[in-house]
Amino acid sequence: MSDVTPSSHSNAKINRRALLSGSIGFIATAGVLLPSRPVCAIEKDYRHGALSVMDFGARPGLSDNTASLDAAVRAAAARGLGLYIPQGRFWVRELRLRNGLRFIEGPGWLVGSDCGPEAVITTNDLGSTTPVRNMRISVRIDCNYIARRGIFGVALQDSEISDCEIVNLSHNGGDAIRLNFPGSSGNVVTRNRVVLATSGAARFPEGLFGIHVVGESVTSKGGLERLGRPSFVTMTTRNNRIIANHVTGGTHGIGFFSAPDFICSDNLLERQILRNIIAGPTCIRGVIERNRCMEAGSSGVHIALGSSMVRIANNLIRSSRVSENEDDDAAIQAYAYCTDIEITNNDIAGDWRYGVYVGYARNVMIFGNSIDATNFRSASIAIESGWQSTLPPQARFSRARAVGYQIDIDTTDIFVKRNIINGGPAAFSLAQIGPRSLTRVRLVSNRVRSAATDVVAVELKPGALADLELIGLDTDAAAPHLELPRGRAHFSRIEGVKIP
Repeated sequence: MSDVTPSSHSNAKINRRALLSGSIGFIATAGVLLPSRPVCAIEKDYRHGALSVMDFGARPGLSDNTASLDAAVRAAAARGLGLYIPQGRFWVRELRLRNGLRFIEGPGWLVGSDCGPEAVITTNDLGSTTPVRNMRISVRIDCNYIARRGIFGVALQDSEISDCEIVNLSHNGGDAIRLNFPGSSGNVVTRNRVVLATSGAARFPEGLFGIHVVGESVTSKGGLERLGRPSFVTMTTRNNRIIANHVTGGTHGIGFFSAPDFICSDNLLERQILRNIIAGPTCIRGVIERNRCMEAGSSGVHIALGSSMVRIANNLIRSSRVSENEDDDAAIQAYAYCTDIEITNNDIAGDWRYGVYVGYARNVMIFGNSIDATNFRSASIAIESGWQSTLPPQARFSRARAVGYQIDIDTTDIFVKRNIINGGPAAFSLAQIGPRSLTRVRLVSNRVRSAATDVVAVELKPGALADLELIGLDTDAAAPHLELPRGRAHFSRIEGVKIP
């Protein structure tokens, strides 16, 4: 028997193979089974509280599904349901999500249309203060080299962006996922995969970010005033967690801009044109930990411009792409009015200029890091009071000239302890540059193996009250070379190290 007739009252013939495979369902009407929509993942999601965009006229391959998708969002939001995007490519100008929508998900792709949207998915007009809350966004987005952003969360709160895939974005000033002021707070961005351009810094003067968290500020530079000191304003984009994402390419993998109380952990960031992770200006109270930062053109982790109370810990940072930006190149950088920074237990290797660079900063602990400096071009750990230096090449400052803001503070209270350094031209470089002081730097119980030139290189101006301490240096050199033009006068205390 090749066909099954469900009722003598129905002339509809149904293929037996389709019936047994479960691709056809039935609706009982007055005792008669009638064929219904195919039983598939869509209907399974119906039972879990979702509508399908297909029910509102959306079809894969149509040149513009915007009206159908918007109708689907409105209906799902009004009923407190989710939205399902089945297999296929759904072209859309811009899809606005609304309060009441529980989630949007599915295996289908949302594709930026020829109309050139600001973002494929957005939650609000830029500047809107109406919160959009408690939803999950799990979609696949093809920006089609047209959309400036994949997901643009404005005033998005207590929501989750997870398991998304975002590709084909190369817009100057673009972001695959952006949480924007005002009020984008309490969100989790996790398990997303982003693929961006991997070369050409000149093409993106305004940046191209994988994941970008942008806070409210009193100036376009995040509260950093022209006088050069940060203005700690009330910032409303806070408490966002960026966890376990994979970002390839872009100028920056993950960025925080005036976004306090953040967590950035367990992400894989690779082949960024400039920086894997950047935090600043004025990022206060943050954690950057257990990330894998690979092949950045400028720095692995970069914090600057008024950022404070940030912990950088247990990150794996490898290699650099020196052809992109040779003048700004360190695995970890903390400078320009950074205060209360902890850099601890990071694993650093590659062909960086510096392993850790600190300048114009206060209250910084550099503790327990492992630095393989075999292929470094300068010092493993550099601490400076400005952005210019006359030190020899093995301990040269990372910038040839001042760039951006001149944050006018002393570099002081830097504690460098129990780091393990292997190879490299110089282990430690301490330099007073410009009018500000370099003071209260303590090098305690560090271990240095096979430094090629200098174990410690110091450059201070005559009469500077440095208050430096060098205690318990463990080195395999019989008489470690300390580049000290004025000898012991640089240090208030030297113990456990031999001065040649």
